[in-house]
Amino acid sequence: SLSSAISKATNGVTRPVIEKHGLDQPGYFFTLFRAYQFDPQPISAERMLDWSPYFNPVEHADRLERVAEAGLLERTGDGQYALTGKGRSAMDEISDGFYLLLGELPVLTPERSEMLEGLLKKLVDASLDAGQPASKLRLAVVHGAHPDGQYSRMARIDMHIDDLNAFRDDSHIAAWHGLDVSPQAWEAFTFVWRDKAADGAALAEKLPFRGFSAESYEEALQSLVDKGWLHKTGSGYGMTEAGAAVRQQAEDDTNRAFFAPWEAIRQVDVNRLRFLLARLKKELEELESSKEITP
Repeated sequence: SLSSAISKATNGVTRPVIEKHGLDQPGYFFTLFRAYQFDPQPISAERMLDWSPYFNPVEHADRLERVAEAGLLERTGDGQYALTGKGRSAMDEISDGFYLLLGELPVLTPERSEMLEGLLKKLVDASLDAGQPASKLRLAVVHGAHPDGQYSRMARIDMHIDDLNAFRDDSHIAAWHGLDVSPQAWEAFTFVWRDKAADGAALAEKLPFRGFSAESYEEALQSLVDKGWLHKTGSGYGMTEAGAAVRQQAEDDTNRAFFAPWEAIRQVDVNRLRFLLARLKKELEELESSKEITP
């Protein structure tokens, strides 16, 4: 994905700073990053679960506690945590270095970057104004947490992409939220649908950071058999016709909500946008392969 290409292109600068602040421990960076996005509101396991419902709730609580023990968060009572000065300073340093580096990457001509930034901004504005999905928690938080500093056009492009990724997540969660299925079971269902895992052991191996055991995934998969969405096979679980229809409908509903704001731009601009996004991804990958990135 384009976000992955951006991450790889900036890893040489961000990774040492993450390690410097001890954020290379499993889950530390993303837990602190989420607190940084919610700031000045406190963060809690409940809020983390609202944002990332596919995790074991115990995992969220454990990560928050471990990050607090490292001095990056402080307990404010009733299971809530706030950034410490040390935590905020670490995230400010990582964020600033990341956005400054983006401005130095030799990708896209000024004309192309200006066009891409303008088109993405139109889509983000239209997404913020969209009537669906009813809850746009992730888009609202991500958009509201963008730094106030004056950064380059490439940095703003990255911010817009983050907004659209958040809106996509909002759209998908809304698509399955009313289907009487747990988040864990839904993710397992998706992995079977995409032929990425066929049983609980494979899911636990692929998703260790979620905090669920293979036995727990087996129970989730069995709940989908009970609903008639999966059936047992010789090697695990497979989709039923009814299950495939449910999962495809959720995908269609996701796309319908996500792409509705694209009506804000002309078809010719949609074509330009797709070209520019593909071009940016290609140039970032070429930079990474040639090791020509200058921090």
